[in-house]
Amino acid sequence: PIKVRLTGTNHYLLEEETGRGLGRVFRVKWRGVDELYLMDAKGRHITDDINSSTGQMWILPRCTLWGSSFCKIPAAIVMLVLLLLFAFCIYLAITNGFGEEKHLPWTISVCVVGGFVTLCIYYFVWKSQMHSTPLKRRRDIFRQRLLKANPSPKESARGPDRAITAEKISELFEYFRDFIGHRDMHYVTNNLLIPFTKPWRLSYADVAGACRASWFVSHCWSNGFEDFILSLRKMAEGKSINGNWRPVSFWICSFSNNQFKVKEELGDGDPLKSSFYLALQSPECQGTAMVLDNDCTPLQRSWCLFELLQTRYVAPKYKSGYEGLLLCTVTGVLQWGNADVDTV
Repeated sequence: PIKVRLTGTNHYLLEEETGRGLGRVFRVKWRGVDELYLMDAKGRHITDDINSSTGQMWILPRCTLWGSSFCKIPAAIVMLVLLLLFAFCIYLAITNGFGEEKHLPWTISVCVVGGFVTLCIYYFVWKSQMHSTPLKRRRDIFRQRLLKANPSPKESARGPDRAITAEKISELFEYFRDFIGHRDMHYVTNNLLIPFTKPWRLSYADVAGACRASWFVSHCWSNGFEDFILSLRKMAEGKSINGNWRPVSFWICSFSNNQFKVKEELGDGDPLKSSFYLALQSPECQGTAMVLDNDCTPLQRSWCLFELLQTRYVAPKYKSGYEGLLLCTVTGVLQWGNADVDTV
């Protein structure tokens, strides 16, 4: 096994910093063409549930020469051959009279330039063998779809004007369903939403095309994203006109917040200036859709409790026809009587 560091994975278990300010060191062992065993620094297999499809793996310098290859030949051997060729060229130059004092600077210069060009060729050939991941290729295609629908993404005001429709959320899920699987919002945000929005440093809602919020969504990021989508779709179907659930709009923190300005989105420490609060207080916001799992995890999160408080006591004072809190599950909405009794 060789030693590596992982960067850009957006997962704290993979990028924990050591006391020296460096990332965590792992060992990897080759298993197949596109599969490696990941082990800790002592060679023990990692058993934590870690999900990430982005980032880079850096082989530690002392392992680089044997851990990388060119045409299946270890880089150390390739470098040794290049050095021998370099030495041989110098030997030929000296034996043919080019090693005389007046020619020596030119001889050395030609050899150095030749060696440098050879190394550059080797680097670019090695670089050309690095293929993009299947997820990156899929993201590139989907990004073109987003730009076709919204060619010039622009930043909208924080709060209710930065919502997204049920249709656009479902499109994202369906297109990346095989990658998402049973993973949660952490995976979706770090591996899809942030890469999509990075060129503009905007929220995903702004890149996909933002709209005015009809519903505020309260949820827990650790719940499965597929269940999250199904729960909102069930709710949207119940609120749809003539069965058309697609235009129903939601304010969802991961989609509506600018992930590159999180501090600002949180109100710089003041919850009453946060984007969450602004969306909840919007006159067009009809209520809060709280997505529940079997353990009712959102009710154990401080931000969800803050949203619940605003929904119950504050927002109704300024609105008419406010529907308040809807408890949404994958089978339906509890208040509507179409959800499994197990959740109750």
